[in-house]
Amino acid sequence: RRQEEDAFMAGLLHDIGRVALLCQLGQNYSNSVLEHADKAHADVCGSERDALGFDHSNLGGELLSSWNLPAFLVEAAGGHHDSEIDPAKSPILSAVTLADILASRAQPNVAPNSPRQQRDEVAKFFGVGTDEDIVSYHAACQLRFELFGAALR
Repeated sequence: RRQEEDAFMAGLLHDIGRVALLCQLGQNYSNSVLEHADKAHADVCGSERDALGFDHSNLGGELLSSWNLPAFLVEAAGGHHDSEIDPAKSPILSAVTLADILASRAQPNVAPNSPRQQRDEVAKFFGVGTDEDIVSYHAACQLRFELFGAALR
């Protein structure tokens, strides 16, 4: 396998814990966790831990592990919100973490008013070190979304 393919698959599955929570708890998850985090400007993972005793990344890592999926997928799902990530040792986890941070700054988001992680060491590892880089990245993504949307009409 190529590392790019592994990173792509890890990116697709990294929030599987949130999908499971939404499927199992539905509106209760939205009301008790997401809306609370949004209104209180609180961290979503912290709100999950307060309400449930665990967060979506814990659940996602456990789910993927129980399905005997490769360790890099388990690490991405279980560790993408960890405070200590070494990009040189875990490039796939780091790529997923950066993508998650950048995507969480875009709209729509599950809790737009909750604080976002700052992972400068991960961003710098991938050459996205300044707010200007992030603004440029978002503008490029927005253009792609618009082009894709126009093609589907």
